[in-house]
Amino acid sequence: MKKIVVILLGAPASGKGTFKSQIIKYLEKKNLKYTAIETSSLLKKKFQKTIATGDLVNDQDVIEVVKEKLATTEKVVVLDGFPRTLVQAESLLSLKSFDFKIIKLEATKEEIIKRVEYRRICPKCGTTYNLSKKDLCPKIIGICDRCTTPLTKRDDDKNISKRLDIYYQNIKDVEDYLLKLQNTTFCNFDSRLLFTSDAIEGLLKVIVPTI
Repeated sequence: MKKIVVILLGAPASGKGTFKSQIIKYLEKKNLKYTAIETSSLLKKKFQKTIATGDLVNDQDVIEVVKEKLATTEKVVVLDGFPRTLVQAESLLSLKSFDFKIIKLEATKEEIIKRVEYRRICPKCGTTYNLSKKDLCPKIIGICDRCTTPLTKRDDDKNISKRLDIYYQNIKDVEDYLLKLQNTTFCNFDSRLLFTSDAIEGLLKVIVPTI
């Protein structure tokens, strides 16, 4: 039986992390074993300087890291941030033992820049906050609720305009290619909508009825 890979596509700060956490809650609710892969976290170990400047890591390096991780995963995989370019998308064709369920999060450039302006992260435990949202704001402004470490802005958030330009230059070709693949299911989700458990469960039941 093929492994199922739920791929989250979307611009930087479009809500992939929040969406992924809701998918994971759904999988855990159903007692399903899964592997969650955040491409940027994998790449930071080797390519921190490139990522911090807002540039993309070389395609072949990204493909190698992702394929290596996919080889050791559970039956269901939640993959965040891949593919970002046409070359990366074309590499999916060689992964015949996987069924790809692709969810593209839609958000305008203006919405994303506003989100990034208020986004903060704990450099110690990785918890993310948003100062403009009551439910995502730390109890003490500037301090992590979990470990009391002072919060900072993400390094790559400082180059958000450049990252968005690169994303929009590539995403049309990526989307057009993915729509042609036989082993993929593709859908869009408006990231302005609330990422409620009911909304995401409903979406997953449609695109991944086998889980």
